[in-house]
Amino acid sequence: MVLVGGQGILSRHFGLTIDYVSAIELVDHSGDVIYANKTNEYSDLLWLAQGGGSGVLHFPGIITSVEFDKLPRLEVEETKEVYTTFQIDYDDPTPAKAEQLLLAWQTFYSDNANDELFDRLTVEPWMWWDKKPRMYLSCYFYGNDDLHQQMLERILPKLIKLHEGKVSTIERLSALAFQRKLAGVKNNDQLASGKHGWDLRENPRSGERNRWKGYSAVASKPVTGDAFHTLANSIFYSEPLSRRYVEFKPLGGAISKQSQNNTAFWHRNAIWWSLSSHWHWSSDSTELVNAIQLGGAKGHENYTRQMGDSYAGCYAGYIDHGNSTGRDLKRYYGGNAARIAAIKKKRDPHNLFRLYLPNNILNAPFHTATTK
Repeated sequence: MVLVGGQGILSRHFGLTIDYVSAIELVDHSGDVIYANKTNEYSDLLWLAQGGGSGVLHFPGIITSVEFDKLPRLEVEETKEVYTTFQIDYDDPTPAKAEQLLLAWQTFYSDNANDELFDRLTVEPWMWWDKKPRMYLSCYFYGNDDLHQQMLERILPKLIKLHEGKVSTIERLSALAFQRKLAGVKNNDQLASGKHGWDLRENPRSGERNRWKGYSAVASKPVTGDAFHTLANSIFYSEPLSRRYVEFKPLGGAISKQSQNNTAFWHRNAIWWSLSSHWHWSSDSTELVNAIQLGGAKGHENYTRQMGDSYAGCYAGYIDHGNSTGRDLKRYYGGNAARIAAIKKKRDPHNLFRLYLPNNILNAPFHTATTK
């Protein structure tokens, strides 16, 4: 998460995870152990680790530890309820209904941009196709009982008005109970195991696995309804129909309070990004897998084309274009791309730390020697 920014449901209130990273330790291409902080000769590596590494640009070293400073503390005792969660479901979703909801959600965020209470709330629209279409809002709020009540009175009515839907049971959870809910586990031992509890529908006996390919898009300003309609159509109807979804994550708030150059993470001024995934079974035929991936790629391409100049690039946690060369760095890192490439070239001159993908590594700006 640190290497791609660390965006989550508290980011609008507290900022990104990378905003609290003060130092890293890593093993470099020569096998030396390096300690990088903001004041020593390796400060460029710390800056790069703050959102500038991923499968797109493999980080020039193996990070062995990460230090954090001034981490936010819970506003209540650990056993007290501090998170609110609920969901708003929409029946019989169609591209037209999705367009209306997403336009209203987008306006909802822009209309409340200067509301500090609102920055404690994360509302994520989801669209699924899994045997049938699904559409809902996942809602999370962080705050004590008084703030929770203010949210119910001031914000929830606005959310309900976005589009006619059904509000689920509203739960208040402690920090630990909330983490169990997100992980899909029932107890702390399962949570500590690091294994989530969500059913991936895989078969351990046969070895069948659920594979997926992801796509992302970052919006720098409000998007038109045509783009949302196109995306919803690709999720709900495009053939071959396979398990797929798209989720929207709001940015802004505390994320945008730092300069785009303070860390390697560039998309601080964006308003949201969308992440979509398309699945296939490991036992599926090559023809079916290719058709699913081609359909997903075409749908995503049509969607980003409809976004027009609102399209600001991609999220570095998803390797959208199957390409780790410098030709794609600007998609993920914008105005920081040149500095990122220069640090990679300096700190990993032989490109030892790289992700093999079927492309020509000679095109990478950080490449200086033929690699085998």
